[in-house]
Amino acid sequence: MTYSLVVMLSVEALSPGIAAHNADRRVAETQATAAVPSPTVALRSSSDALRRTLARRYPSWSPQAEAQESAVQSAIDGIVDFREIARRSLGPTWERIAEDDRREFVGLMQRILERSPLDKSLHFDPDSHIRFEHESVADSDATVSSVVTTVARNGGPAHHPVRYRLCLKGGRWRIYDIVVNDVSMVEGYRAQFVKIIARDTFEGLLRRMRKKLGEMPN
Repeated sequence: MTYSLVVMLSVEALSPGIAAHNADRRVAETQATAAVPSPTVALRSSSDALRRTLARRYPSWSPQAEAQESAVQSAIDGIVDFREIARRSLGPTWERIAEDDRREFVGLMQRILERSPLDKSLHFDPDSHIRFEHESVADSDATVSSVVTTVARNGGPAHHPVRYRLCLKGGRWRIYDIVVNDVSMVEGYRAQFVKIIARDTFEGLLRRMRKKLGEMPN
């Protein structure tokens, strides 16, 4: 799996330090005044679960690697709402297609997201870390702003603003968009899908997605 949602969600745990302490303090203050669970707490909990799961490396052919992959998938499914990402990315076409088509589209979208880099300018390594800045909550929607610091190609630090957009469903905060360097993942996909559907219909979009998956590394 390439660096993607998994890396973006687990990089926080690589360097907890002072930033994590400050974030915990801000989260505690938010929880004391808010009636809903904190989306930052949800993100941190998922990060911790991924950190524990990815703490060791196993040969790809080993039973441990298979179990690890399953645990990673479970952690991702618990915080990322792939159906909501798919719905928002598809736009008005979502309401016009059958449920069977929706399920196939969500499955294809999930597999593509899990394999695709979120932003090619982000180069993650063991020294990368994230600092949660603040969160805003409005009814069942929330945004958690953060800054991801990576090592640039020249060896110095590179700072990237990352915003997580979440929705509250069933008492849980789940991600439906990630904005990296002011570029929205959902908006980017929607712009592509609108053009493809207008030119080649929704069925044509599915064909392209299946083909793309066949060309992508696992």
